[in-house]
Amino acid sequence: MFPSIYTIIKKVIFYKLLHDYIKVNYPEQYNYVFINLGYYSLYVFTKFQIIFNKTNKQITSVINNSPFLTTLIQKINITKNPFDLEFIKNGEIIDSCYVSSFYKSNMKINEETFEKCDFAVFSDYENSNDNCVNKKIINSTSNIDLNCKTSNIKFILFEVSINGKDYKIDLKNENYNYYVIDNIIDFNFIIYYLNYFYLLSLSNDEICSKSKNGDYKIKIIDNNANIVEINKISVSIQIKENNYILIDHDESAKN
Repeated sequence: MFPSIYTIIKKVIFYKLLHDYIKVNYPEQYNYVFINLGYYSLYVFTKFQIIFNKTNKQITSVINNSPFLTTLIQKINITKNPFDLEFIKNGEIIDSCYVSSFYKSNMKINEETFEKCDFAVFSDYENSNDNCVNKKIINSTSNIDLNCKTSNIKFILFEVSINGKDYKIDLKNENYNYYVIDNIIDFNFIIYYLNYFYLLSLSNDEICSKSKNGDYKIKIIDNNANIVEINKISVSIQIKENNYILIDHDESAKN
């Protein structure tokens, strides 16, 4: 280690002394070389910039006149501008698109939409702060709108137990926020969450079966430190502005 550093120091000192020697003893040659070198470098840079701009315009023109290349560029840009509307069925994303294109095609998010999927998730990239994206859960039992007004609550703990194994559900982290008013957290969402974030392969039928056998439970410690336990898939959690409510859809159907 030390010999290599010593060698570097020697070379730096040598080149410094050589530079000073040439500058003092051969000033005309020194000025000629370095002044011309500076002018030549500026010329090369300017020439390169002109060629680059001209080539860039030609490439842009070719892409704009080619439907294939235009489509290809749009697909590449999807990673930079991800779809903001995703449709989920049986715990998996089955389709995705931009909300703008969804409405441009004269389609509407209504109850008929949910004949093909369990629910949809709208990601409000445009109005979210920093990198945390507000997520609106849209299903046939909730108000169908894209308003992503956030709630003031946050659970201390949200845990799902399946076959005795516990999985933590984070409704908000540095990347996303599901604490959006009127979001309904039901077993369809939980299946999607576990499959997406824990890479499981759960299905609706599987969770229904486990619920009947007592192998599916939810434990919540809410924002007021109250402990809530749920062991029925018919019970969902609806997020409100300053609290939440539990909805038993079986009981609602009876009434």
